[in-house]
Amino acid sequence: MCTYCISFNIPESDVLNIFNDFKPGFVKEINVAFIHDWELPSSSIMAASPYYHILLFIVLIGAKTGNDQLAQAALNLLNFRMYNGRKTSSIPYCDPATMAFVIQNMNKKFICSKFDTPFEMLTNYFTPTIYTKYKSYLLKDSAETKRLFNASFSRLRQLFRSDGIIDLKTGKSIYRSGIQPLYYEAKNKNLKITTTSASSNSDISSSLSGSQLSDDIDSIVHSISMNLPAYDQKFIDYVIDQSTAQKYNVIKILNSLHSLQYHDFIREICESIFRRIEDLKQNEICAETFYTLVQQRIISSKHNPDVNRIKDLCDKLLTDMLKTKIAIPVDYAVFKNTTRAKLRRCVILGVAYNIQKFRCK
Repeated sequence: MCTYCISFNIPESDVLNIFNDFKPGFVKEINVAFIHDWELPSSSIMAASPYYHILLFIVLIGAKTGNDQLAQAALNLLNFRMYNGRKTSSIPYCDPATMAFVIQNMNKKFICSKFDTPFEMLTNYFTPTIYTKYKSYLLKDSAETKRLFNASFSRLRQLFRSDGIIDLKTGKSIYRSGIQPLYYEAKNKNLKITTTSASSNSDISSSLSGSQLSDDIDSIVHSISMNLPAYDQKFIDYVIDQSTAQKYNVIKILNSLHSLQYHDFIREICESIFRRIEDLKQNEICAETFYTLVQQRIISSKHNPDVNRIKDLCDKLLTDMLKTKIAIPVDYAVFKNTTRAKLRRCVILGVAYNIQKFRCK
């Protein structure tokens, strides 16, 4: 029976106590150092976990001493726990027979179809691929462990669910690719490994993409939702000038983007922006005229599905933001269209700033 429903046994106690004999309290020092280097907000839970920090510290030691086997063993333990978390949040009650059908009948380009177990998939593919790609960053700067951490999270998140859209009526995300939507499609049709054998006629498929663009979008969204805001004054002045919104509201909106609760909104806005600027070259994204292009293609554009979607997402985001983050005693819906357009411009330019910051650093 399919093993993709399993959860790994995590040696958390062993990891947390691994340095006790070396130096009592050293784990706390490592934890504090990572939180400082990563500039994590106080709301961070997962990214502030000492379990991950200890393993990343060992990965760093392995990379810098040329002990790739040690580094990948530690990264494996990190990925095992992340796999557990993504699986549980995506499919809380996993039926092995249904999962077996999904894995056996999915598109052969999907990485799961190439490995019999998640252990083999993580150990032989995910861990060495991620480590090889980001080792050079670790050797340059230990703070790049955050980039490695985000890459692992993003890849495993894509594995279970990706290509999401926000249901504006419920505010919940609906995913169109990955194991989760395929699993529930099979579950609703009562498709199990005992009812149908693998067949090219199966309508279970996946368009999951592991492209560099998808990785970049994940990294940008994680950077926004997991980092404290850091906008330079020149950009803030530019947003104030272009939006004609009050300085207080501009700063509050930009800062409020940096919240885990808006992760899915920011991701879909980011994806839609990329679809509007996909033909831009790197030097155009890094130029001072980038924001002018964003305004021309998104803010000033009309009757385009992506632009309309960005508008709807910004409206939904700002409705909640004004209530819970900015505490303006007026409902967003009562604002005139001109006022809402000003506030939407702040959100779009804020996301564009973070896109440029990531792509051009």
